Amino acid sequence: MKQMNTFIMKTPLKSIKHVIFIAILSTLVLSSCNETPVPIPDFELPNTQRVVLFEYLTGVKCPNCPKGSNVIKNMLNTFPDKIAVVGVHGRLQTEPLKESKYDFRTEASRLLEEFHRPFLGKPSAMINRVKFADEPFRAVDLVDLWPSYVEGELKKPQLIDIALTSLYDKASRRLNLSLGFLPKVNMAGTYSVSIFVTENKIIDLQETIGRIIPDYEHEHVLRHMMTNVTGDDIGTNLSRNNLISKAYSYTIPSEFVVENLDIIIAIRENSTGYIHQALLTKLDQ
Repeated sequence: MKQMNTFIMKTPLKSIKHVIFIAILSTLVLSSCNETPVPIPDFELPNTQRVVLFEYLTGVKCPNCPKGSNVIKNMLNTFPDKIAVVGVHGRLQTEPLKESKYDFRTEASRLLEEFHRPFLGKPSAMINRVKFADEPFRAVDLVDLWPSYVEGELKKPQLIDIALTSLYDKASRRLNLSLGFLPKVNMAGTYSVSIFVTENKIIDLQETIGRIIPDYEHEHVLRHMMTNVTGDDIGTNLSRNNLISKAYSYTIPSEFVVENLDIIIAIRENSTGYIHQALLTKLDQ
């Protein structure tokens, strides 16, 4: 005790003030590091019957397209049954590689890619064919923005329902579709329907950055359109609860794997190009 008292008496006042200052400063620094956490709300899937048409401009010679495909896979998990994807292999970066087994180019995909010009490059995507405010074109080439744009479209009101009955005959490979369109409100303008046939699980080469992927799984590949590329007219100034019916038939080529096919229907307002609703279904087996 005596030694301690002697030490205190001999400590200069200036040093004591310095120690106190350091202690106060340390307390302030530590308290400033304890940031108040900002609560992040849990993601909630929009409660809607809307389905977004997602037209994906891609190609086997597109090194960045595998990244786009991964974003699409994540979106399909995030928004289950809310996105209908059409992979368009038009002209740009779509020529098969030397060892490719398949050529995904079709007349429909070529015309559809031309229809969607201009675009900056691939991968790009039309999301309900909207021209978003911050984008130079309808085709969005920044893949990280795709999910937020899709979510925004899902939050819009649904104005029309699509009903579909499909009959497939295995022996003849004949597909018959009966479609019904039922407006939920009065809809001014002229409208058209587009029907896409896409195929999944096609294993073939794909170029990526710095190498070739030998066993890449190509998904959502546009194989055929059962309508005109720009759509078939279904009516003008659609009336609420007034059912519109259409029927289509198609013989599926033998090289297509039927169980891997999707049928996608989309309703478009012609003057704006906006897709009001889409529907995706697999063939009845």
